[in-house]
Amino acid sequence: MSKYFKNRILDYCFWGITGIIVLVIFFLYNLPMETAGYLLAFFACVLSVRECVKALRYSRRLQAVEEVAFEKEVSCEGFPEAAGAIEKLYQEMYCTVFYERMELASKQDSQISSMIDYYTIWMHQIKTPIAAMHLLLQNEETANAKELEQELFRIESYVEMVLQYLRMNSETTDYHFASYSLGDIVKTAVKKYAGSFIRKKIHMDYKEIRQNVLTDEKWLAFVIEQLISNSLKYTKNGTVSIWAEQENDLLYLNIRDTGTGIIPEDLPRIFEKGYTGYNGRKDQKSTGIGLFLCKQILNQLSHTISIRSEIDKGTTVTLGFTLKNRLME
Repeated sequence: MSKYFKNRILDYCFWGITGIIVLVIFFLYNLPMETAGYLLAFFACVLSVRECVKALRYSRRLQAVEEVAFEKEVSCEGFPEAAGAIEKLYQEMYCTVFYERMELASKQDSQISSMIDYYTIWMHQIKTPIAAMHLLLQNEETANAKELEQELFRIESYVEMVLQYLRMNSETTDYHFASYSLGDIVKTAVKKYAGSFIRKKIHMDYKEIRQNVLTDEKWLAFVIEQLISNSLKYTKNGTVSIWAEQENDLLYLNIRDTGTGIIPEDLPRIFEKGYTGYNGRKDQKSTGIGLFLCKQILNQLSHTISIRSEIDKGTTVTLGFTLKNRLME
């Protein structure tokens, strides 16, 4: 209601000046000042009642408009009846913009949906020639065949990354939460990259993990595979170590490598979409999508991720799990 009175300050000043002029006229013409006082008091009472009623109506109308403007699902319905031609014009302008925006959003959603469908089909189709090439290379024992096998494995990993990216942004993401052995998930991921460990002559130091965690097995496996892939990418020689630590109802999975490390300036931004950092620009093979995907997926799974790193000493990635069944509460 205070907003209404603030907007009417100029009107009140005008009425006040008018009252002063009336008093001056009565004084100059030697008219009874008592009559002027009664007259001004009467008009003041009438104007006060009128302004209070208008202020109350204004407050109610403002509240109705705010409810429409700040509701979660914005629409063009629910506005109070326009009090004048200008307000009606504003409402019509708002509704015009609203419907144009809805139409544009619908077109964009349709285009995005078509694009996702196309790439999903494309990725399923490309898996067939990839599988065929794997079969052809199995019978080859040459050095070139082994190199081709590794490059083909990288292509397959990139295709899987794109597929997971599309699934993550889909409205029908198939999360399935259950209790899984964290050790089994890690072992499967390590086994997938066994050839890369052997080819690069990098030692794997794995300490047995016996705890179960409440998670989605497929999505968590994808995250761990991405982290192992990063360790292999930036480690020329040395060791990749994987172990778990438990503190009360919290479990931490650590993946540490002895690679090039990450410069301190890059650490705050490594989870940003498309950010490659110094190592990525130097390597010219980084997409800046892997860690972004990992972060987004772990947020959906209610897990945490943190990274510590030192240049030329290596990087440690830590995933945090809650052993208590909080997701089911």
